[in-house]
Formats: sequence, structure tokens, C-alpha cells
Amino acid sequence: MKYLFYLLTTAIFLSSCSNDPEVTSIPMTRLEKLCNNPWGNADTTHSSTIRKWLDANQVRYESAEIYSDTVSQAIVNSHNCDTLTGRMVTALILFSDTAKARQLGLSRY
Repeated sequence: MKYLFYLLTTAIFLSSCSNDPEVTSIPMTRLEKLCNNPWGNADTTHSSTIRKWLDANQVRYESAEIYSDTVSQAIVNSHNCDTLTGRMVTALILFSDTAKARQLGLSRY
């Protein structure tokens, strides 16, 4: 009886895991600066800009977004290009292209 319990527990555990989708990508991010970004200045950057930049550099991704779409006017008036805008670029990069994305300035966390 004891072995039947272990067998059923194992069968339930294995059947619950079999429906999980295969993980093929990894989230990578970069904090946006005012003008020291590889895709351009922050005041002209949108999520589509990030996707075009990834396409141009032949980095395959599932999605690419900028969180917090507005840049403060006080930051735009700053003349320091290393000023952080408070926006984060996040992209789900395919595993095979993570090294290329890292070379372009994206990081795991």
C-alpha cells in the first residue's frame, strides 16, 4: 500500500509538469539614459524603436517594451547624457541570441 501511494504521487507530479510550455526565451533589461542609448535619445524612443533596433542587430526576441512611456521634461532639459530617465527597456530574448544581446548592452537583471 505504501508503494502505491508513492507511485500515484509520482504519476500525478509527472503528469502536471508535462503540460508546461517549453521555455525558449529569457527576459533581458536595460535602464534607459537620456542620450547614451544604443537605439537613440530617450525623447524619441518608443517600444517600436526598441524592436527596430533589435531587428537591425539581428537579435531574435518574443517581445520588447519600454515601461513608463513618459520622460520628465526636467530630465529632457538636463544636458547630462548619463541621466537615467526612469524607464526600463525589457525584451524576451531567445536563448540562442542572449550573448549577442549582452554585447549590445542588455543584461539579465
